[in-house]
Amino acid sequence: MLDLLTRIDGAPAMVSTDLHTVLVQNPLAVAMLGDLSTHHGRAASFIYRWFTDPASRQIYPQEDLAPQSRSFVADLRAAVGRLGPGDAGATRLVDELLQRSPAASGCSGSPHAPEPTPPRSWRC
Repeated sequence: MLDLLTRIDGAPAMVSTDLHTVLVQNPLAVAMLGDLSTHHGRAASFIYRWFTDPASRQIYPQEDLAPQSRSFVADLRAAVGRLGPGDAGATRLVDELLQRSPAASGCSGSPHAPEPTPPRSWRC
């Protein structure tokens, strides 16, 4: 995967985990988004930063913020579903987001399990 990533020189590219922790970026991705490997702990997850650090949303147009928030919540739900309820990292991420972020709370009811369609409480 790393070899393929280094060969992609005409487009920004990166590899990330289910919880949106960036593992590696090519030079164009670093130029566009900054070096995302500098974040550690909970802040290593872009989803966490999206909902807790307004600066992480600055590259998006205002009209894209709500749809992107919904997309991240959907990704997080899917990740929690794949990883299972016993995954401590996913559970801690969800719990902390629900405590720390009014925006995440506004988009989420119980992200601990995936749902085919968001319930009313998952609106942004």
